[in-house]
Amino acid sequence: MFSRQERVEIFMSRFHGRRDVFARRWERLGGASGYAPVYTDSKKILYQELTVSWIERHLIGTETLGVYPLLPDNTSRFIAADFDGEGWQESVRKFIISGRIPRSSAARMNASP
Repeated sequence: MFSRQERVEIFMSRFHGRRDVFARRWERLGGASGYAPVYTDSKKILYQELTVSWIERHLIGTETLGVYPLLPDNTSRFIAADFDGEGWQESVRKFIISGRIPRSSAARMNASP
């Protein structure tokens, strides 16, 4: 059995994104929901850092948090992909076969109009 600290460390090592900002899930009475950055000030200028305390709340289910995976150097430590609809199995196969996208290719794709 892992200690609380070990669970947090494992989680943070697997889902490492920006540590200077994170998002929290919100819900309205009418059913609308989404994620928004957490701030430390009422003017919404200063981001809240992602701390062990916030991760613990996420792991026990009292908060639902989101991570910003794109790091300041334009790299990411993980990819989250969603495959839906007809033919999703073939899309997964192609995704796995394609392997890693070279950084220069990714930059060209993102720069498309």
